[in-house]
Amino acid sequence: MNPGMILVQHLREIDDPRVVGRCDHALVDILVIALCAIMAGAEGWDDIEAWSEANEERLHLYLALRNGIPGHDTIRRVFEAIDPKRLEAVLLEWIGHVCPALGKVIAIDGKSVRGSGSVCRGQRALHVVSAYASEMG
Repeated sequence: MNPGMILVQHLREIDDPRVVGRCDHALVDILVIALCAIMAGAEGWDDIEAWSEANEERLHLYLALRNGIPGHDTIRRVFEAIDPKRLEAVLLEWIGHVCPALGKVIAIDGKSVRGSGSVCRGQRALHVVSAYASEMG
């Protein structure tokens, strides 16, 4: 089974805190959309919505999307309502299936690239993040 379908199966384990019968979008659809958009570089609710609209055809391969793409406000409200610790546990379980080596200790280091930002041009500094699975080399 491909990693995308494994992600969908894992996210189905998260309880939906919303009122039954008053939801236009399935919880798993919203979670998959948001997580994929974030992994693709989305930085906010509007970015998540824009990414999902641009990739709607591809999303239909994995999701029902019975009422189309959810709006950014809907996505935000869902993430405000779900249990973040449960989401974290499910994502760690999914990562363990996709890449078992990542279940080990990973050293993470981040740096800002000096001189890469400019207040005058409205550019933020570039950031570099490194992750190293020490036991795997």
